[in-house]
This record gives sequence, C-alpha cells and structure tokens, in this order.
Amino acid sequence: MGNKLKRISILLTNWEYYPWQLIYFPVYFYYLFNVLRTGKFFYFSNVNRGMKNAGFFGNTKTEMYKMLPIGSYPTTIFVPSGMVVEKIEALLLQNNLDYPLIIKPNIGERGEHLEKLENKLDLQQYIGTYSMDCIIQPFVPYNFECSIFCYRQLEKDTMKITSIVGKDFLKIKGDGLRTIEQLIDASDRAFLQKEALRKKWASRFDVIPLAEEVVILRPNANHSKGASFFSLHECIDEQIEQLVDFFCKSMPSFQYGRFDIRCESLAALKDLKHYKIIEVNGIGAEPIDMYIPGTSVIRSWRILLKHWQIMYSISSKNRKQGLYGISDMEGWKELLIYYKYKHSQ
Repeated sequence: MGNKLKRISILLTNWEYYPWQLIYFPVYFYYLFNVLRTGKFFYFSNVNRGMKNAGFFGNTKTEMYKMLPIGSYPTTIFVPSGMVVEKIEALLLQNNLDYPLIIKPNIGERGEHLEKLENKLDLQQYIGTYSMDCIIQPFVPYNFECSIFCYRQLEKDTMKITSIVGKDFLKIKGDGLRTIEQLIDASDRAFLQKEALRKKWASRFDVIPLAEEVVILRPNANHSKGASFFSLHECIDEQIEQLVDFFCKSMPSFQYGRFDIRCESLAALKDLKHYKIIEVNGIGAEPIDMYIPGTSVIRSWRILLKHWQIMYSISSKNRKQGLYGISDMEGWKELLIYYKYKHSQ
C-alpha cells in the first residue's frame, strides 16, 4: 500500500486522528446557542479573569507561569523575536542553564513549534527558522507526564477534578532487526507524524535500535504530535484534590482549565516532589480523556459538551455576581490581533 493510501486508511478508521475542527463540530452549535442566550460572542471571557481572554487565545506562557507557585515550573527565559544566538547563550549562562533545552513560542498551543535543543547548532537552526517571541526552559527529564482537568463554579470554591490522564510520548521499540524508519512505518501513530519527524530523524532513519530499546521520537506529549493517553481516573483522591487546590491558591481567579505536569511518578507528585508544571491551559484546554484509545466519537462529543456546559455554568454564575469579561468589540479586536500573529509565523 502506498504511503498516501495508508495515511487515508488510518484516518478513515481512527476518528481520533481527524482534524480538531471536525471533531469539534457539535460544539459549534452549542456555542452559538450560548451566544444567543447571552447576546455575547465572548460570553466566556469572564471565566479565568486573571488570564488574557480567559486562556482561550492570545495568552502568553510567561504571564501564565507568573501565576504559579515559585519553583513549581521550570526556569523560564524569555527570548524576544530577533535576539541573536550570542545574546541568548549569554542569558543561558546567567541563568545556569545548559543543553538539553526546550524552546517553544511564547504564544502557542498544541505543542506547535516546540523543539528540544541538544546543542548550539539546534538553537541556531531554530532561531533561523522562526521569527517569534519564544521561551527557553531546561529539559525536564522525568518520563511520566499527566494532565489534570479541574474547575470551580465560584472563585471561593475548592477545585473539582473531572479527569486525570497519563500520557505516553510518541515512541517506538526496537527489535534488533528493523530500522527506525521501518519501525515508524509499522506504527500508525508514528507513521502519521513521519513527515514532521523527518526534520529531526532523517539522518538516523537507517539506524537499527537494539531489541527492546525504546526510542522517544518527540519530547512533548501533545496528542496532535502523536502522544497517546490513558486514564488515571482511579487515582483521583483527597491528596490529588488538595494538590490542585494548592496550585490554584496562587491563581485566585482561575476557575476552569487543565494542568500539564511532568514528574517522576504520581506518588512523587502527591508529595510535591520531583515535578514541574509544564503548562496551565485556560478555557481553550481540551478534556484530553476524549482521546484515550477506544473512546467512541459519540463518547468524545459527550465529554466535550459536558465541559462546555460546565464552562457556561461558571460564566453564568459570574455574571450574576457582576463579574463581566471583555466586550465583543474588544474580543474581536483581540482575535484579529491573534489571527495576524498566527499567520505571520
């Protein structure tokens, strides 16, 4: 089967690989219904009032990290667009950072343009390719990553957890016989990422990994970048709830979203040891348990709509308390700025 036909076959038989714009099809109708009910296109902007546009679009990672407890996230260096490599390396030296590093856009989502930098050459190639404000962080070496989705109806309430999801990085396992490229071709999940992987892995496509050797192909655990998910719902307990509440004490207006956390283990995280918060996503966050393999598309729609209903309920209660977000005029202006920014990259 040719590569093109194989790709089509995988996409037709696995809905989780569909474009997110198609997966969200039922949400569009619910959103328009809420617009009619409220008379506002940006009715949701009074949720997460401490985040720009409620964390739906245009919010920066540097501002997001400022909301978190000190020490709970990796050391973060802001790199403005146009900064030369020599000045960036001076910043790294000042902050005692060394390779490997993670670099990603200061405004972005779904793991877009996130790269692992192994050396100065990688940094030069990245800066020469992209023209946008970025952040650089030390690579967090823990191999366990999870996402915790939570919300609270009122800002004084304790957080409620809707899901905990474990993440598997995009990876292949060697058999001592096949090359990296052959192993990628044998995995549907990796095969769909092959062209994107070529940039980093083409020079090693002919390498034959040892039997049982695990090769992690991407450093980030985003679904759009090939990661797979598994449920940790049974791990929700009082200790996890207290943990999330601790994180949110420094974020008093945070009411809805998802924490992405890399840690040594869930047990270590519960003890607030050996962990780093990679990101906090606001109302633009996906309830990623919808992407757990084996979940039907109908079930995924139910999960999505349930969370949008929660979001609307929070927004409605905030309005009754006199808490309003941005006007539609402001919202459209912000969206246009964001649209121009995205299309300038």
